[in-house]
This record gives sequence, structure tokens and C-alpha cells, in this order.
Amino acid sequence: MFDGWVNGRQVIVPHEAVCNLCGSEDAVLLFDTYDRLLRLSGSYRFVRCRVCGLVYVNPQPTWDERAPHYGPSYRGYHRLETERSSIQRRAMEYGLYKRYRLVATCSRGGRLLDAGCGGGDFLSRMRREAGWQVYGLERVRQIALTAHRFHGLNVVVGDLIQAGFASGYFDVVTLWAALEHLSDPMQGLRECARILRPGGALVIRTVTLDSWGSRLFGPCWVGYDAPRVLFVFSRATLQCMLTEAGFEATYMGCHFHDFFPFLWSWQNVSDARFGTRSRRQLAVKVASSWPIRLVTLPFFIVQTLLGRNSFVSVVARKR
Repeated sequence: MFDGWVNGRQVIVPHEAVCNLCGSEDAVLLFDTYDRLLRLSGSYRFVRCRVCGLVYVNPQPTWDERAPHYGPSYRGYHRLETERSSIQRRAMEYGLYKRYRLVATCSRGGRLLDAGCGGGDFLSRMRREAGWQVYGLERVRQIALTAHRFHGLNVVVGDLIQAGFASGYFDVVTLWAALEHLSDPMQGLRECARILRPGGALVIRTVTLDSWGSRLFGPCWVGYDAPRVLFVFSRATLQCMLTEAGFEATYMGCHFHDFFPFLWSWQNVSDARFGTRSRRQLAVKVASSWPIRLVTLPFFIVQTLLGRNSFVSVVARKR
């Protein structure tokens, strides 16, 4: 960022970002978009690096510009305690169990940091398992206070890169749909390596270009959730980042089904194509109904088996 002058007033002008993976300035424009979820003002441009293929927002908005887009209504902060539907609560509990099972494949206990912990549902679930000492990191103060108030969790308010945890302190670090939100994911991964003990595990779930959803929905795909999502990885670019940061991936696959990412992408499509609010709401209500979920379940099972979900899960060891 640098200072500029417009009509005699000093303003902050965004700089053109270089590729976070290879450092190249050579990028091709993909499309311009906006906050399709909260519909706040602002335009954001996704580009693809011509050298390594990393997709990112350019120019990069500052955190102060992005912060209003992380309000309490952001779906990433949806909590188990506030879900009214008993069926949906059971589905959320099963998702938390699957997160636990993925972590359990790489460690039986120890100190765990959940970076981008949101309201704390996952940490609360992990704390019920014997042998785990859990810590949270959340950048949005209001949400961090919610995690502390409702779950009694130890949550640090701040950014992963600047939090300053002790070197080698944690046995496991988790980034559930958080890496793509970092302003510098490469530095974020290096920081994870620093705070993990030798041989410690990093567990990631992040959006991937190698998905049917990205091809089917285009700019309406949930992975292009600007300005919250700043980077979109392919498996190849994610693998390169992990290697560069000092990790060895031991698992990379689709550990969770893709119904909700498809639903959220369809909601974006409905908003763009259906002119009235009632039509948009009807389209989303039909798509999210349990008959539709049951009918489409075989599709999502096959998609998961083929590794073409909107999100990829990774387990990596610090070298």
C-alpha cells in the first residue's frame, strides 16, 4: 500500500500484489466480483499467475477494508448452539466428529491450536477427547469473545502471522477453511511450521480449483468468496506451498461431502439470475430441502470418491 492524493486529500491506494507462491508479477485477469454473501460495497478482481497457476485477489484489500465483511451473520461463524433444526444440529455434530477423526489419524493428543476457530465448536468437541489441550486463534474480537463466553475456551485475538506463539509449542495446528483467508498464506504456513514441534501435524481444509463446483458455477462458486477469500489453490499449488514452508503432505483428499458448498454456490447463482427476492428464496429453499439432499447424495458420494469436491483436506508433517 502507498499514500496518494485525490482532490487534495490523502488516500490509501492498493498496490498490485505479486504471486504469493512464486513471486511473479505476470498474471492474467479471470473476472471481477463482489461480496455475494453480504452484498457490501466493493469490487474485487481475481487473477491467475501465468507462472505457477495460483489464483488470488489483486489488488489485495487491507484487513480494515475486509473486517466489515466478517459480521456475525457470516456463515463461517454459524454455531451449533444457535441451530434450531435438530436434524441440522446432528449433521453439524457429525461434521465436527469427522474433523476429530482426521486429526486423530495424525496424533493421539497434545497441544492443539485451531487458527480461525470461529465460535469454538470444533475446539469444544476436541476438548471432550482425552489427552487434548486446546487453544484458539480468531481475528474477529466479537467472535473470539463468543467462543470464550459459551465454551470457556482460551482464545487469542489476532492474526496468525503476528500472534507470536512460542516456537515448537504445539503438536497439531488446524486451519479449517482459514488458509485462503490469510493475506500471506505462504508466511502463514511458515509460521505454522515454526510453532509446531518437529514432526508435528498441520491439518488444513481449503478451497480447491480442482473441483467440479469451480467449473460448474464459475464466478458464483463459493470458493470465490471475496473479499474474505483472497487465495484459491489447486492441489499442485497447495503442495508446492507446503513443501516450501517445510511440510510433507501425508494425506490430500476430500474428507467431507460437498452439499453445502454446492448449496451456497447455487444461492449465488439464484441471486444473479432470479430478479425477485421471493424467487431467490424459493430456489434456495427447494435446493436445501431434505428430499433434494437425499436424491443428490449419490452424486456427492461419487464426487468425494473422485476427489472433486470444492474443499480439499490435507494432513502434513513438519519436516
